[in-house]
Amino acid sequence: MFSADDQIKFDTNIVYHISAGGYLFCKKESQVFVALIKDHDGKIVIPKGHLKKDEIPEEAALREIKEELNITETPTLSSYIDKIEYSFSMPDDKREHKKQLYIYAFTVPSMCKLAPQTVEGITEANWVEITDALNNVSFNRDVLEKAIQIVNL
Repeated sequence: MFSADDQIKFDTNIVYHISAGGYLFCKKESQVFVALIKDHDGKIVIPKGHLKKDEIPEEAALREIKEELNITETPTLSSYIDKIEYSFSMPDDKREHKKQLYIYAFTVPSMCKLAPQTVEGITEANWVEITDALNNVSFNRDVLEKAIQIVNL
């Protein structure tokens, strides 16, 4: 699950994770779509993952979007959106895990083909119309709303 190249700091009782990800937007006629994935737990989320050593958040967000959506196109960075922090636990690990997640918005000029990165446990990758995305995203609906306002497609 973790790689030696990931930006993770291990303390006695806490593990600190630094991650980045983002929203990939596309406008088709008058409708705006966002690329979302379904994870191994069935949650609708954004592509995201750990920063690699010597990688900055913007680079990691772009890399994760390209990897987890299996796209060859290179999206254009629109804006930094937010940094969220949360804690979680892992089976067989008594330490607390704290994550910082940097979120960005990217765009592509047309709806490129998406395919889930199944080796990461992603079961679906889809373009979702904005209203449906707001109704179905599993976490941080407010951050998606903020991204929509900032990108203003």
